[in-house]
Amino acid sequence: MQARMVKSPAEIALIREGARIADVGGYAIRDAIAAGAREIDIAMAGRDAMELEIARSFPDSEIRDTWVWFQSGLNTDGARNPVNTRALEIDTVLEPGMVVSMEPMLWIPEGTRGAGGYREHDILVVNKDGAENITGFPYGPDHNIID
Repeated sequence: MQARMVKSPAEIALIREGARIADVGGYAIRDAIAAGAREIDIAMAGRDAMELEIARSFPDSEIRDTWVWFQSGLNTDGARNPVNTRALEIDTVLEPGMVVSMEPMLWIPEGTRGAGGYREHDILVVNKDGAENITGFPYGPDHNIID
């Protein structure tokens, strides 16, 4: 268990690369969002961008299990709903009383050296002046490392 908790410099470097590659996917998703685009197409844009970046950054790697959850509209009613072929209809305007949640996560599969995961999330309540972050639990290493 101790070996799984403490990461080597090489593991930390790999985690940094994973976060950087996830950002590449995030930008590709943002660029693919448009009225009429299907959820599956947007998710594939993010996945494809990440896989291309993995292949560029790690030319001798095996690539598998790269995926994106992209949900919109009614498909956001539950966490991790399957991506579908519904086309986006970008006529929804955020308005007071709506709630938006984001949960970025890093995960290394069980049985793999350094296995485990880390997730952060924010829950925002939209109000007339913008949004209020109602997530009070602090996140990041300054708050979640126990000595």
